[in-house]
Amino acid sequence: MMTPQQWHQGFIAANGREPTMEEYQSALRNGEFQKSTAPDHMQTPADTQQPIAPPQSASAIGQETRPSQFTAPQPAQPQQFPPSPSTPYMAAPQQNTAYQQPYQYPQQPLTPPGGPATQPTQKASFNVTAAINRLAGGEGAVDINLKDTFSNVFKKHSRKEAERIFIGGTTFTTPREGDIAATWPRPWLFSRILVFFIATYVLLYFLQSVNEIVPSYVGLIFIGALAVPFSTLIFFFECNAPRNISFWSVLQMLFIGGVLSLIATMFLDRFTAAVSVGWFLPLMTGIVEELAKLAALAVFVKILKPRYILNGLLIGGAIGAGFAVFETAGYGFDQLTNVKAIVQNSNCTPQMTLDEIIQTCGFPAMNSILILRGWMSIGGHVAWAAITGAALLIAMNGDKLQTRHFLDRRFLSLFWIPIVLHTAWDLGLIPQLRYNAVINSNLYRLILIVLAWTVLFVIINSGLQQISRLQTIPGNTAQPQQ
Repeated sequence: MMTPQQWHQGFIAANGREPTMEEYQSALRNGEFQKSTAPDHMQTPADTQQPIAPPQSASAIGQETRPSQFTAPQPAQPQQFPPSPSTPYMAAPQQNTAYQQPYQYPQQPLTPPGGPATQPTQKASFNVTAAINRLAGGEGAVDINLKDTFSNVFKKHSRKEAERIFIGGTTFTTPREGDIAATWPRPWLFSRILVFFIATYVLLYFLQSVNEIVPSYVGLIFIGALAVPFSTLIFFFECNAPRNISFWSVLQMLFIGGVLSLIATMFLDRFTAAVSVGWFLPLMTGIVEELAKLAALAVFVKILKPRYILNGLLIGGAIGAGFAVFETAGYGFDQLTNVKAIVQNSNCTPQMTLDEIIQTCGFPAMNSILILRGWMSIGGHVAWAAITGAALLIAMNGDKLQTRHFLDRRFLSLFWIPIVLHTAWDLGLIPQLRYNAVINSNLYRLILIVLAWTVLFVIINSGLQQISRLQTIPGNTAQPQQ
C-alpha cells in the first residue's frame, strides 16, 4: 500500500499536474494509499471523517505562494475543514526529516483563468512593475500576461458583441458598482477598428496613386492621423470596467479635448520660448505639452466627475489621442505642401509644376511621415496622457477635483513619468543629437513604447484592485453618476 506522498508523486508523474482536492479524496476513499501513514500534521482530528488535503510537491515546498482557501490545520485543536484563511502555516515535526520545510497545501486560483486583477510574483529582488505599482498605490509586482490579455483578438465575434461595447456608459447600460467585473480585461474591438482604418487608408492610397485626385490627399491625412490613436482609445474604452463613460463623451473628449490641449500648448509656449532652446528644448517641450493635456483633462474631469482610476485612464487617453491626431495631420500636410523642403530633400526640381512636385515627391514624403508617426503614436501622446489621467484619479481617491490634487504626492509621483518619457522621445530636437543614430532609431522609440505600456498595464491592475476594494464596502451598489 502506498503512502500519501508516493501516491502524490505518482499522480504528478502520470498527469503532469497537481491533483485536485476531489481527486485526492476519491483516491483516499478507494484505498489507493493508507491514511494512517500520513504524517501527524496531515491528519484530521481524531474520530472525524473530515477530508484531508493532498501533500505539496517537493518542488513547491518552502516557496512563497499566494494565500489559498486551504490552510494547514492546527494539530492541537480540532477545527472544521477548510480551516480559516487566517490560520497560519505550520512547520512539520522536526523528527521527520522528510518535512523539515514549512508544509503548504496546493494553491487554488484566486479568480477564473485570465481574470485575476493582480498576480504577484515570487521574486524578492527589485522589479520594475513592483516599483510602479507602489507609485500607483498598490503592493507587489504585477505579472503582465499579454497572451491572455489579447487572447480575444484572434477569436470570432458577432456584431451584437461590438454593439454591446459601444452602447456602454449610458444611463440605461451603466452597471451598478457591485456588478462591475473586476477581472483582467480582454479587449478585442480595437483590433477590428485598426483593421478598418488600415483598409480605408490602403484604398485611398490606391485611388491617389492611380487618379491623382487632390481630395484623396485630405482623406489620407485624416485617416492616417486617426487610425492608431483612435484604435488605442478604443482599447482604453474596452478596459474601462465601470462602463460609466459613454462613447459620445469619448468623442467629445477626443475632438474638443484635443483642440483645447493644442490651444493650451500655444499659450504655454509663449511663456517658455526663452528657455526652450538647446539642451532644454526637449525638456520644455515635454513639460509644456503634458501640462497642456493635463489642463484639458481637468476640464472633462470636472464635467464627468469620475471616481475610478480606469476612468482617468480613458479620459486621459481621449485627450492624448485628439492631440496626436491633430499634430500628425499637421505634419502630414506640411510634408505634402512644403515645396521648398521637398525640392531640397528629393529628386524633384524647381522646373517641375506644382502638381508634379506634390505627386512625385510630396505624396511619398507625406505617406512616410503618416506611417511613421502612426505606429509610434501607440506609445506617444495617447499613452502619456492616459498615465496622467490615471494619476489624477489616484490622487482624487473618489473626491471631486480640487486644486490640492495637482500637488498631491500620489499625482506627482506618476506625473513625472510621461514628462520623462516625452523628453526622452524628443531628444532628437537637440541640435547636437539631431543626427544621432541611436536617438533616432526605431529601436529607441520601441523601448520607450514598452516602458510606457508597462506603466499602463500596472495602472490597469491598480484600477481593477480599486474596484475590488470598493465592492467589499457594504452598501456600495448605487448607480454610478453619469
